[in-house]
Amino acid sequence: MKLGYVKIYRQLQDHWLYHEKPFCATAAWIDLITRANHKSIKIRFDREVIPLQRGQFITSTVKLAEQWGWSRTKVTNFLELLEKDGMIIKESDHRKTALTICNYTYWQE
Repeated sequence: MKLGYVKIYRQLQDHWLYHEKPFCATAAWIDLITRANHKSIKIRFDREVIPLQRGQFITSTVKLAEQWGWSRTKVTNFLELLEKDGMIIKESDHRKTALTICNYTYWQE
């Protein structure tokens, strides 16, 4: 394994290459990392205020499927795979999915 890191700015999401679909698994993983909050915040979702920690964000399988050009089933299976491997923590209800990138500081420091 090579040591070190490469900074990836969130502006990458504005580049035309970023919008080619379907995403591969690596592009989907990078998308999750770039979507995560870089600091703790509070967001308004429907009629509640939700505190989010560094490395967390709110999304849905529908939004990820649209972004990645995947089916909802493929997104669900991918997120389950990441969760089983200890890469994310997924908490869902009928309105939203909260994702936490495990070791976010490792990926972003």
